[in-house]
Amino acid sequence: MPTGVGACQPWPHAGSARIWWRTAQVLALAAIAFFAVSFVLAPRKVVFDKTYQLYDAGKALYVEAGTRHAGKAERHVAGPGGQPEVARRAASGRREAAAKSVLLSEPFATERTTNMRAQIFSPSSNNWVGVGADLISESTGEVRSFYLLSDRYSGVDGGEKWSEGSQSRSVWLSRVPAGRFVLRLDPESDSPGLRPPSA
Repeated sequence: MPTGVGACQPWPHAGSARIWWRTAQVLALAAIAFFAVSFVLAPRKVVFDKTYQLYDAGKALYVEAGTRHAGKAERHVAGPGGQPEVARRAASGRREAAAKSVLLSEPFATERTTNMRAQIFSPSSNNWVGVGADLISESTGEVRSFYLLSDRYSGVDGGEKWSEGSQSRSVWLSRVPAGRFVLRLDPESDSPGLRPPSA
């Protein structure tokens, strides 16, 4: 008695297979539509956006751009007793006290559990700027560490221009819970005179 399936034997489930394929197509289209709508309607909010400048290349000290400590210009105005040098040194001391090698952000909050995007930009050109970052929860002390790199290289080889790398990169942190956080930044670069990154 023959067993198995013959070479020319029709498949007995051909009719039901078409139904299953159509069902799978409908479900796939529904899933794509759901994710597209969720992507469009999902709230987007910038919770931290700062730019930092290099204050002292030799000491690798950085300061937040736009603050009264960021500029290096000094006013040589004579104070009581006609001593501009004293006033200059005092202003320089205040600026250096505000500059840091490791940067700690002001606290910021997320209102719901969400995916968080961290992005770096620096005007790197034939050099690199990197930032080791820690996202620290104020309530639990949980730390999520990540690294961001800005590196852009270009040149001419054999009469042809080439370029590689990127001045801007980003990473995603998944399922960051609602709460208050601080960001600890530890910038580094192979070019001491290069302006530090924004994050």
